[in-house]
Parts: sequence; C-alpha cells; structure tokens
Amino acid sequence: MSLPFELLAPEAQLVQAAVDSVSVPGQEGDFVALPRHADFMGLVRPGVLAYEAEGEKMAYFVTSGFAEITPDGLVVLAERVWPLEEITGAVLEGLREEAQAEEAVALREALDALPD
Repeated sequence: MSLPFELLAPEAQLVQAAVDSVSVPGQEGDFVALPRHADFMGLVRPGVLAYEAEGEKMAYFVTSGFAEITPDGLVVLAERVWPLEEITGAVLEGLREEAQAEEAVALREALDALPD
C-alpha cells in the first residue's frame, strides 16, 4: 500500500508520486505521513522534507508552507523548495538574511502601530 504525495511550490509541481512514507518538518513538531494516515492539517516550518518510495529516498529543503493529509493523500504546499543536494552555506546564509530583514520590518511596523 502506498500514499499519494504531492510537493508543490508556487512555480511548479515538484513531486507527484506514490510513496511509502514522508517526513515533514511541522511547525508544531515533525511528523511522518504513512498510508492510511488520519486526516491532518498543519503548518510547515523550514527544514528537510524526505520521502521514501520503493526503497529510494529523496530529500528537499523547504521553507514555510502548509501540509494536508486526506483520504486522497498528502499535499505539501511550500513557499520555496530546493533538492537537498543543492543546499549550500550560501543558500542558507541568504535565507537567514531574508528572515532577519523581514523580522526588522515587522518589528518596525509593530513599533509604529503603538499608541503614543
């Protein structure tokens, strides 16, 4: 028995496969989706998403997103996705810098919204 799995990013469908299992970096904790998994919805945090199909393992680095398990399978919608072998220190440093810039903007907006 297998689990239908789709990994989607805004620009493309990256994976559509029948898999044995998928390990997802969840916002509330990592989880493993298996065939006949109970329905579930959750947020995805940055991390490694890995799946196994017919003894072959594949892994991707994903940023924030959303995961949903239904009787039809698992769908992960990720903001950005890279095959794990393409992740370098430079890519991670760029993501860190982007996150820091977004945090600075959010902090400035929060401070500006405070009453005088």
